[in-house]
Amino acid sequence: MNMRSISRCLVAAMISLLPLSAIATTPSPVASGDFDGRHYEVYAAPGISWNTANTKANLATFGDVPVQGHLATITSAAEDLFVETLRSSADPDYLVASEVWVGGLTQSNCTPIPGCGWMWINDEGPISTGTVPLSSYSNWLNGEPNNLGAVEFHLGIGLGGQFGWNDEGNLNNIGGYVVEYDAAIPVDPAECTSSDGCMTTSGQMVTVPAGAVAGDSAIGIRTYEFTDDPARCGMEPLVLFNTDGDPNNDLIIPPYLCGSPKFLIVEVKTSNVNIDVGTVGVENEVTTALPNNLYECAGPIDPDMLLSIADTLDPQHRDKVTYQRTNPADMLENDIGATIDPVFAGAMTDLTDSCGSSRGKVMQFSYLGIGLSINFGSGYDLENHPDANRERFAALTRYKLVVLEASVDKARDAGSINRFVHRILRAPIRVAIRYHDYKRYNVALALVRVFHYLSGKINYGVVPNENFDGEHDARASNIEFTYTDSVIPFN
Repeated sequence: MNMRSISRCLVAAMISLLPLSAIATTPSPVASGDFDGRHYEVYAAPGISWNTANTKANLATFGDVPVQGHLATITSAAEDLFVETLRSSADPDYLVASEVWVGGLTQSNCTPIPGCGWMWINDEGPISTGTVPLSSYSNWLNGEPNNLGAVEFHLGIGLGGQFGWNDEGNLNNIGGYVVEYDAAIPVDPAECTSSDGCMTTSGQMVTVPAGAVAGDSAIGIRTYEFTDDPARCGMEPLVLFNTDGDPNNDLIIPPYLCGSPKFLIVEVKTSNVNIDVGTVGVENEVTTALPNNLYECAGPIDPDMLLSIADTLDPQHRDKVTYQRTNPADMLENDIGATIDPVFAGAMTDLTDSCGSSRGKVMQFSYLGIGLSINFGSGYDLENHPDANRERFAALTRYKLVVLEASVDKARDAGSINRFVHRILRAPIRVAIRYHDYKRYNVALALVRVFHYLSGKINYGVVPNENFDGEHDARASNIEFTYTDSVIPFN
């Protein structure tokens, strides 16, 4: 099976059972398989504690270029069914107790009301329970979690051979643990330069400038699924991938970008792919990637949930193409956002430039988002608070103009453009901000189009690890779309 065409439904997994003669001395998995670009292994370890299993999982590695493991996190029905198939395939002579640990735990003492505070490790979000129902996926057995004996703080699957989850504290029920490796899926770089582009994950296509790849280029993809907390929307940034203590690869999603409710992060790693000019085209089809989400680029997915025509038109109800470079310090948003408004504090940004499916352009590879929409929080819906809604989108657009102006300044400082070109490019943006403040949005849009035309005529100097040509194209295209889709129609 071509791994690039894996759908997000259950992938037909190749399960391998590995005979063992002595579990205590042979640290080999008793079952293993692949699902949606990730590798999974079931280890037999009768009576192992969750903490010890977690330590062993974090020390485990997989692949020629070693990928570090972690206890499995199960965030979709398809993944749950795959892991259950893997667990139940293990030979009972080795997996002597059917229940195995995965990477869920409760961080709160919920006595006498069990069910609060359940979380996945690795910042993969909260776990829904009967007493704390959330939009995230869960599959608790009947009556679970119940914190029996006030000692059940970790998540096991397969109790008594059943398909489902249990909060566990009795180590006699534990036969082992499941390790997950977020291994990268290889993508053919040459295919990505074709007019049709290449698939990173089901529901996302990318197109790379032809001159960016060579014979020794390589692209690897890892996809992560998260469920957002609606209470975060418009209130707090969401920081992901910060469990290793290294802030240089943190993904920082600002408050105004929110999962709807699920979202995917596609991490793109490259070797010898040099995008010095031009842009990477990104197209998200959220109905394929996340079919049960609320919004596609054209609005709500399910017409039955519409409250009114305003609910259909609300520009918050749009799936977005979102992007961040690996190091948040390389994003201008990381420096500027919080100085403008706390709702913009973060490094990831929206770079959508057209709808149907969500389409946009980015300037480098790194983190790409699917399933994130603009959500300013309660009190900003178009139906009940139209003035607040308009003001927020106007403020967002002005913020994008400020970031674009900062990008022009950065191009000058980096030596990509000279001072004369810098003045030519900066002038229409500065005047656009002035007209924007006068609420002359059509004039501001026309000035952004002037900038976009001029920047397309510039021969930018190549600067290592930068692409100002692509950045100005991507940012200008997004601002134009934001005006025409989210600002001008409502003013």
